[in-house]
Amino acid sequence: IRPGLRVCYICGKEFGSQSLPIHEPKCLEKWHIENDKLPKHLRRSPPVKPQALPGKSSKDQIKICV
Repeated sequence: IRPGLRVCYICGKEFGSQSLPIHEPKCLEKWHIENDKLPKHLRRSPPVKPQALPGKSSKDQIKICV
């Protein structure tokens, strides 16, 4: 992850902190469209947005994930 960027939990692409909240709902909608095209036995549950760790800043959380 490059400094200052956040990763979309749905597609894994990097976005700036202001772009990510705009991107996520559209990405999840696209995920549902693509998932619904799959045969029923291959469909997956929707991805769940990870919760922030209590008492940690976003920089600390990035360090934990790396």
